[in-house]
Amino acid sequence: MKVPKISDSFADYIRGTYLQYSYRDHLIMSIGYTFLFNQQKNQGRSTAWFARFSAETAGNVLGAFYGSKAEAHKEVFGIEFSQYVRTDLEIRMHKHDWVGNTLAARLFAGIGIPYGNSNALPFEKSYYSGGANSLRAWPVRAVGPGNSKPDKTLRFNNQIGDYKFEANLEYRFKMVGTLEGAVFADAGNIWCLRRTTEDKDACLSSDFMEQIALGSGLGIRLNFNYFILRLDSAIKLHDPSAEAGKRWVIKEKEFNSASWNWNFAIGYPF
Repeated sequence: MKVPKISDSFADYIRGTYLQYSYRDHLIMSIGYTFLFNQQKNQGRSTAWFARFSAETAGNVLGAFYGSKAEAHKEVFGIEFSQYVRTDLEIRMHKHDWVGNTLAARLFAGIGIPYGNSNALPFEKSYYSGGANSLRAWPVRAVGPGNSKPDKTLRFNNQIGDYKFEANLEYRFKMVGTLEGAVFADAGNIWCLRRTTEDKDACLSSDFMEQIALGSGLGIRLNFNYFILRLDSAIKLHDPSAEAGKRWVIKEKEFNSASWNWNFAIGYPF
């Protein structure tokens, strides 16, 4: 991947951190395997399962070619090549009742480990959380890693990590005609490898539950069968970036229209 342009202010912000490697030009030569199990296309089932497992490794051939040469970062045609192992698992369950309402659940877990020629995962292979199909109480890439606090001086959210865990639960119910409603709860976070960052707040710790972001909300959908228009609004319940002792934000502040994060999307989130 070739990074087209990085502003001077952002370059200064990531200098000396694990993000510095993720935003450098790099070459990815990888091989992967994906297993998919899907019952969701069978409309006659009262309970349908979906499972996807994927594994990917990059840079083995190039690493073997270079062997134990002493270069700090080995290059091909003047570009550093990436070495990493990445694997993730996603499981979904849809349970339908006789009137067409659905209880939907999702679990996702993933890990990526850089090694050899890489100090961190490439940007496009890193995990992120937040947004219309993830933790809907946060904007996209605005969660984590760990207990890290977002940098509000940046124009765009940019939190990425090496681990990811998410759990989602949603109840979808029929209203009138094509109109559907939903209530949902989302939980999860991303984390960084301790050996690739000096920020302890970004790493997975024994205080695991204090690092889980939790949000809940309501949604309305227009279901035209061939496509679905979706509007979800969610609010933070537990914010791991808040000060210790104040992370259950539902107890710490008054809620108003600014407390809700809105997501407009096409299709169900999972």
